[in-house]
Amino acid sequence: MIFYLNILLIIFLIVEISFSADRNILLVASDLGNMSMFQKPIYTCPNAYGVFTQPMYGGYFDFSSNNPSTVSSKYAVFEVQNLPPHFMREVRIEVLNLKQDNVGIQFQLDNMSSISYSLNVNIPERFNLPCNFNGDSVEQNSDYFYILNYQTTTIPSNPSYSIFSVVDNGYSFGKSYINIREIQYNIQTCDNTCLSCQNNPNQCTSCDTTCSQLSGTSCILNNLNYVLQEGKCVTSCTLPHFNINGKCIWIPNCQSVTVGVTQCTTCQTGFIPVQTSNYEAQCQQYCPNDYSMINGICVDNKQAINGQYLLQGLYSYIFSYSEINRMQLQLNNFLVGGSLDSKFTRCGKYFLLGGYFSFTQNSQITTKQYTTSFQYVRVSFKWVLIDYNTNTNPTGLTFSVIGSSTPTQSLNINGMKSQQICGLSVSEYVGDFQYDFLVPNGKIQFQINNQMPIIYSNIPSDSSNVQNNKNQYFGIRELSIYAFNCLQSNCQQCSSQASNGCQQCIQGYYLDNNSICQPCLSTCLTCSTQNSCQSCYGGAALDTSNQCVCPISQYWNGSSCVACLNTSCQTCNTSNSNICLTCPKNWYLYNGNCLASCPEQTFPNNITCNSCIPNCQKCDNNSSCIKCMSGTYLSIDGTQCLSKCPPGQQQNSNQRECILCTDSNCLSCQNDISQCTQCGNNLNLQGNICQTNCDSQYYPSNNICKLCSSNISQCLECTSSTCTKCQNSYYLYQGTCYNPCPPGYYGDSIANPPKCNSCLNTSCGTCELPPSQNCLSCTAPYYLNGTQCVTDCGPTMYSNSQRVCTLCSQTFAGCLSCTISQCKTCINSTDYLNPINNTCSNTCPSNTFKSTTGSPPQNICIVCNSNCLTCDQNSNNCTSCPSNMYLQGNICQSQCNNGYYPNSNNVCTSCTNNFPNCSQCSSTQCQQCTNPYYFVQGQNICQQQCPPGYASTSVNGSNQCIQCSNSLCMRCDSSNLNTCTSCYPQSSNPYLQSNTCVPSCPTNYYPNNQNQCILCSNTFPGCATCSPNSCITCSNPNQYLDITTNTCVDSCNPPLVSINSPTKQCIQDCNKIASCIKCTTDNSNNQTCQLCSNGTVLDQNQCVTNCPSGKYSDNQSKCQPCNNLFQGCKICTSITCSQCQNQNEFFDPVAKICTSQCVYGANPHSPSSQCQTCTNTKCQSCQSNNLNQCTSCDPNSKYPFLENGNCVDKCSSQYYQNGNQCSLCSTKFPNCNTCTNNNCIQCSSNYYLSLDQQICSLTCPSKQYQTNIGGINICQNCLNSTCLTCDPINPQNCLTCDQSSSSKYLENNQCNLSCSQTSYADQNNKCQPCDQQFQNCQKCIQNQCQICKSGFYLDPQTNTCSNVCPLFKYKEQSTMSCKFCTQQTQCEQCDAQFPDQCFKCTKPYSLINKKCVSSCPEGTYSDSNQICQPCKSLDMNCKLCNPGYCTECKPSDYYLDQDKKQCLTQCPNGYVKYKDINGLQICKVASGGATPTLIMSKDISRDQDKVIFQAQIIFDEDVFVTNKNWVFSLDNENPSTNYDINYDLVKKQDHPSVNGVYTLKVYINIIVKIDSKPYKKLYVNFINPKNVIDDQLFGLKVYYISGDLPSYSDLVYPSVTGIAQVTSYLVILSHIMLLVGSPFYLLVSFFDILQLSNYLLYLNVQYNSTLYNVLKLLDFANFEILPNIKDYHSSAPFKFRMENISTFFFSNLIQSIIIWSSSYIMYLICRLISNKFADHQNTIVDFCKGYSKQYFYQIIVGLGFLTYCDLILAVFLQFYDSSQMDAKTIVGVAIGIIMLLAIIFLNCLTFKSTKIKINDLLKNPNVIRIYGFLYNGLEINRRKAIINLLFLFRKTIVIQQLVFNQDNPINQVYVCCLVLGVETTVMLILKPFEAQKEFKLHVFSRLVLIISMIMIINLAINDAIANLSKNGSTIIQILVSVQIIIIYISQVSYLVYKIYILYKKKNPAPSNIKYI
Repeated sequence: MIFYLNILLIIFLIVEISFSADRNILLVASDLGNMSMFQKPIYTCPNAYGVFTQPMYGGYFDFSSNNPSTVSSKYAVFEVQNLPPHFMREVRIEVLNLKQDNVGIQFQLDNMSSISYSLNVNIPERFNLPCNFNGDSVEQNSDYFYILNYQTTTIPSNPSYSIFSVVDNGYSFGKSYINIREIQYNIQTCDNTCLSCQNNPNQCTSCDTTCSQLSGTSCILNNLNYVLQEGKCVTSCTLPHFNINGKCIWIPNCQSVTVGVTQCTTCQTGFIPVQTSNYEAQCQQYCPNDYSMINGICVDNKQAINGQYLLQGLYSYIFSYSEINRMQLQLNNFLVGGSLDSKFTRCGKYFLLGGYFSFTQNSQITTKQYTTSFQYVRVSFKWVLIDYNTNTNPTGLTFSVIGSSTPTQSLNINGMKSQQICGLSVSEYVGDFQYDFLVPNGKIQFQINNQMPIIYSNIPSDSSNVQNNKNQYFGIRELSIYAFNCLQSNCQQCSSQASNGCQQCIQGYYLDNNSICQPCLSTCLTCSTQNSCQSCYGGAALDTSNQCVCPISQYWNGSSCVACLNTSCQTCNTSNSNICLTCPKNWYLYNGNCLASCPEQTFPNNITCNSCIPNCQKCDNNSSCIKCMSGTYLSIDGTQCLSKCPPGQQQNSNQRECILCTDSNCLSCQNDISQCTQCGNNLNLQGNICQTNCDSQYYPSNNICKLCSSNISQCLECTSSTCTKCQNSYYLYQGTCYNPCPPGYYGDSIANPPKCNSCLNTSCGTCELPPSQNCLSCTAPYYLNGTQCVTDCGPTMYSNSQRVCTLCSQTFAGCLSCTISQCKTCINSTDYLNPINNTCSNTCPSNTFKSTTGSPPQNICIVCNSNCLTCDQNSNNCTSCPSNMYLQGNICQSQCNNGYYPNSNNVCTSCTNNFPNCSQCSSTQCQQCTNPYYFVQGQNICQQQCPPGYASTSVNGSNQCIQCSNSLCMRCDSSNLNTCTSCYPQSSNPYLQSNTCVPSCPTNYYPNNQNQCILCSNTFPGCATCSPNSCITCSNPNQYLDITTNTCVDSCNPPLVSINSPTKQCIQDCNKIASCIKCTTDNSNNQTCQLCSNGTVLDQNQCVTNCPSGKYSDNQSKCQPCNNLFQGCKICTSITCSQCQNQNEFFDPVAKICTSQCVYGANPHSPSSQCQTCTNTKCQSCQSNNLNQCTSCDPNSKYPFLENGNCVDKCSSQYYQNGNQCSLCSTKFPNCNTCTNNNCIQCSSNYYLSLDQQICSLTCPSKQYQTNIGGINICQNCLNSTCLTCDPINPQNCLTCDQSSSSKYLENNQCNLSCSQTSYADQNNKCQPCDQQFQNCQKCIQNQCQICKSGFYLDPQTNTCSNVCPLFKYKEQSTMSCKFCTQQTQCEQCDAQFPDQCFKCTKPYSLINKKCVSSCPEGTYSDSNQICQPCKSLDMNCKLCNPGYCTECKPSDYYLDQDKKQCLTQCPNGYVKYKDINGLQICKVASGGATPTLIMSKDISRDQDKVIFQAQIIFDEDVFVTNKNWVFSLDNENPSTNYDINYDLVKKQDHPSVNGVYTLKVYINIIVKIDSKPYKKLYVNFINPKNVIDDQLFGLKVYYISGDLPSYSDLVYPSVTGIAQVTSYLVILSHIMLLVGSPFYLLVSFFDILQLSNYLLYLNVQYNSTLYNVLKLLDFANFEILPNIKDYHSSAPFKFRMENISTFFFSNLIQSIIIWSSSYIMYLICRLISNKFADHQNTIVDFCKGYSKQYFYQIIVGLGFLTYCDLILAVFLQFYDSSQMDAKTIVGVAIGIIMLLAIIFLNCLTFKSTKIKINDLLKNPNVIRIYGFLYNGLEINRRKAIINLLFLFRKTIVIQQLVFNQDNPINQVYVCCLVLGVETTVMLILKPFEAQKEFKLHVFSRLVLIISMIMIINLAINDAIANLSKNGSTIIQILVSVQIIIIYISQVSYLVYKIYILYKKKNPAPSNIKYI
């Protein structure tokens, strides 16, 4: 039967809710309507009454009577999702039908069988509802209201999902009249731990294994990090679930649960907490019956009545049949209208058992029978009386307890007000019932009986059923039965229910004098009075006073005695058992703890610790203190701890006590009580002394003398408020000190005191010294441009924060005009301005695009939209997107539009590119097709109709083809893919019979033209067998077949006659034609036969036995030409053709034609026979000689495509669909492996797929890159359009640029118009960093650096970048360049901000007022720093002076003492005041001549390889000098290159008229080379005899003087003694050892530590002769059999220069060349001997065999280790002296680089050896040959290789420090010591040596050497600051010498020992691997 949708075409209601326990959800019409697809899903019935005035869902609809297009359109379908685990489902639906007849509905839940529900006019549900809104005659009739209720325990495979449907079974005239009032969906859940269960909540069948496991039928939690919620493992419960005893319990409408309780404490708004164990009922809208509100919680009134609940239920806000069933209630005679009636309803906010249209007349509710020992039962419930239209008490509604002696009770509504809440138009009454029934025999059964009569109301009646709708209904909820004995609270036994009738109380209570039960103490189990216990609870015991007390160290927790948490307590606090109340004996109570002794700040007092006085740390009573707390001080009387001691007392912090100060004027003093910190008596504290006045550099402030600088910055002398003199370099201005001076002022340093004077140029902020007008800074509104203040900096400059005009290009690269923060225009018109960093460049950043805007046009980089990664043309025109967005057109979106998918470059690509007619897809899969196309699942294509074997369906508007699960189906039902709707006509099962394809129709069926089997009786009633056009036999054997009507009749009607054989038929009388039973007769009485009798056939109006040749009998027994049935057939039957008309043709039985080429199967081997049947059943045709090889396929079959001789349902990935054939992808797309019809999907190996997916090529075209996406090689566009080729890993990065384009310069993986300013273009147009051509250069052009890196300055003259500028230049910060000082030939250093201000002058210029002058002005002199100093600095009364002394005093009373160089008012004894002709006043010797005196300074200094002495020559009188070229020499050796003597004459011309008269003082500086012979005397020869004249005033008495040099033997570089000469013999010995085959690993270890000791010689530390010779003794360790080439003019570092070591590479490789050459010669000799005496065995031959065999590579590697130090030293020395690149140096550097590469290779080889597997070293001869040396003598593991690598590292660091760190000896020694310490530590950790003796020797030698280096560090420090005495230095050097000798002896001894052992074992090979 076809059902029509009564409510909607399709309704999907998706309900997502959280369930647990019994879960119920109620959905009213508005809820349903909100989920509807219709615009007006809610319907309100006009003129309705009662509950039916509320909106209903559905209404009155017209719809087409045509068959719905899909089966699903018949249904109103509702879905419920996210169901928790459960074992029962239930649905309740309230339905209203707005018609009278044919009322029925069909309901189906999940996959259960559907249930039909039909009504008739006599049922009591019927009533008249005057809707009549459409004027429909059907709708005007009476209406039906009924409640469907269905439940099942059959749970589908997806338990979290449920679906149910409603179908109208009683549609009329294409209309539906059904409305839905509400739907209730209920489930009964599993236990909260179960993931699934069966039959009952606690029978778990599965668990969440994340945290639990199934044990029996329970789920056990095994991971305490989780809790179980609805069977799932969660870390915490989610509302409204609450963690109760480790389970997440569902408490509906609950807000919070107090920890440790099982009761909801706070409910959601509108709900009240209810005290009950039923979690679902703990939050209600009101307090239930027999409950009272106490403190906001509904409390059970019976909680104090001793008894038990027999029944309690129906308390939940919404309940269902599940709860009713659990209560075991018997429900009789409820209103029943069908098989799906409901026993519970909803009335407003009340869910009721019974209720309207349910609990009516004769209905009963009966509980099961209970047995109890109590005397009474209290029955209580809430009730609702529905549709009761009178205010009198209802009759016939009774409440009784069967088995009770209490009379039956009834309902009392007197005084109650009615209200309309449900039912029809009559009001309802709501109330509570409660009654106590006496139970004499202990068995009870409660019953509610409704015998209320039918009453007539004003409800409109229906003429056809006048008694309808006259019922009165009753419903209850919150039903409980409580059994008890006594009403009195806590009473166990009573005599009556009176308040004083109690006789015995329950435990914990006693009976008072008024017979009332009063509570005992909480610890009492029983008691006689409140304070007298008789027995005790949980662990408590009676004490002597009849009190229940807990044992020691326990407390009462309210129910039992438990141990105190604080175990030290004797008794503890019950609310916090960590707090003690009393303690055991000899323990003290303090702050709730029991202590064995009292803590600080307390003292023991009996049993407690009492507090000391405040701030006291230690005391023994509460009135005095022994020691105060930190920060406080004990008063002198010991009774207080003071935060501050009183005046006159010291605060002693150590003792924390007050002590009287020594000075009575002190108010406070320091730790030294004699030092004041505060004064009294109005005295001032200066330092620690109280004095009346402060010194000049102090001022008094609050009786404290404070430094002037503390009040006035940089002030030296002051008054209390004003500075009177500033500190050096500061100037006084208005009582304060400035540097620089305030704007408009300059510093006058000549003034006394120095002060600030006004600038000559009033616009200056600061200025140069007058009379200059030049400004150094400007005041507002002026700006400094050069040296002038201007009002405007001009267009190409801006004013910085110091108001200095700065070029825009200095701040913003390439900028022409700008503001202080932003560049406006660029210098280069082709550059683009980047507004982000305000720079100009020919390229723009990736997130910007080039644009030319404005007037005049300006090139600018415009920032892309924030969503864009790159863009073009405008900001919103994206060309690529960030990784989390996709490019849709030119917009970046979070996802692609429908119909697009993101490719690998995040570009949205149309689905139709890969999948024609596809509207939604991924990169590899179409997901939805455009209408009207269908998506064929499994084939990834879109077609206009589904292929055979598929069902068409529409899901969410998407047409899809779903493959039938039944392979026989050509078409199937989309809702059941196993149900066929059509069959393959050419298959072996071509006929559709009952949704199944069968070979032929059954006998009682016939096939129609669609190959459907049609039941004969449907077409021909009563017919048993038939043909498509006529019935053949009847089903009833007693009936006759009327052949004229094809009907079965009981008898034949004339003129038909009956026949009984062969079948019963009613036939016509066709007597003119034999055997004809049906005919027609024309006007001429001629008969035409239409049907012959059985056994004959009709041919040409005759009935014959058989058809003639060339004809066959059809299904109407008529002869037809064979050609009609089988085209081209000559002879046939109705089944097959036996002969074709054309003898060259074959009969195709499937195609039913004669053909020369079989359509189905294969041609036979001989003519006139049938086509062969293919053995491959999928073939339509096949090869005649191979019937399994298909040649064509049936396009209407399940396998329509021909692929490689087989028919398939779809082409495989290597083929594409070419009509009905599958062609290889490579035929359409060469080299393609996988494809679709339109595109190649994957190319063959090594081929890449083009972007249009049309071409496979070995390489990608220009501007594309090769990549692999999902295993597919594909070409992708470079993300940078300027690339010619790009990086596959980062396609935005270019690898090469298109040289034909303008952007041809490659820089930072980008193609630009030109190189950036930080690079230049090489010959390949690749931009190279500037610092590659110009070190530290940041911006450059081809041949010139323009800007240096940060921290470096550009010298434009030398085109170099340095962090320091050369002499005569300063650092110009704005341009970061070196510019000439203003005095560029005189000033060596000047102020960078003011370049005309000099800091240092070059010789012979001197500095004054920051200017360089050729000579100091009068009144000044040039000091040793070439600074003009005022003469008064030498003597306040000096007027003129020479460096260091005064030459002329101030006039008046001052005379110059020429000996002491002082200006005196009185000359010393032996001198007289003398005034010459020029007025010069001097103290002159009374008589005599000038005598020079040589004074030698005892101070000696050393600078590198030089010793420096100082001396002076003084004259006792003025001298007359005509030629001052005196001769100075040491030991009369003149001239000499071993020393240099400089002297300086401090002179003052005395008499202008007498030329050459000087007062002289000569300063002498003597510099002696440290490696020269020792000198003893200085000789001075005044060789010019003209110096001696007769005038004794100016003459010399002597002209030749000398003086002894101080001894400097300890500073002279030591010389080699005879002991150290032994090293030459040891060198020869070492070479012999090397050549004769001493084990290489021993030699390396031996010479390694001795080489390191020897290299201590080159530390830049001053050694004495002893230590020097000990170190020289170890020269043999470097195999120096022939000395290296000496260089006595070497430019090597100092210590190497002292050893005459050259920096030239080859000069230092003599011994290495000898070693390597000797070794190779030895190898050749050994190889020759080995080959010639191969068969001999003796020591020499065996040695030679071993040597030649191990030469490559073990011996070579060993030689590399032995000579490593010499090789790397030669390289480093060559690099050290590579600043001057002459031809010799270039050759040395080139060879040094090659050698450095060899050294690196050795390091790499050693590093690689750390990765060698042990097995390889044991068994692989190649590994042994190469790496054997590196493991010899050690355990065969990687530890030795690590140590070897560390050896090389240490050698490299040590040699580097010796060469490059000579200027820092302390650091040099420290680094060498540190690296040796690291090596030793690693050696101790790894323990790489097999032999323990060898390991201990190595560790010992290194530890001794580390100690020696630590001592040498002290010598280096002594060289710097002379902190050691001479004896101390000598002792250290002796100790170091002894330690070096110890190392030497221990190494030699062990080497001799090992050689002896090895030779003793007859193992002469030069190296040996010992395998372990």
